Amino acid sequence: MNAPFSIVKRKHEARTAEKNAAGEVVKPGRYITKDTILEIYDALAESIRTGTPYQTRLDPPPADARCCHPAKGTQP
Repeated sequence: MNAPFSIVKRKHEARTAEKNAAGEVVKPGRYITKDTILEIYDALAESIRTGTPYQTRLDPPPADARCCHPAKGTQP
């Protein structure tokens, strides 16, 4: 069975692989999505451990008023 998002993983690894002048891979690429999720998880765990508030990477942050739909019956 193929892993979920195998196409994304393959593209990330190809994009981040280090190659020599002959185009041969000298250092395999990394799966950016997985690495990002693990970094965020580590930051959340550190926040819990230290008791400091977690600072999201999202821009705009979740529940930001700039992202809501206009009220019904109003014109944009």
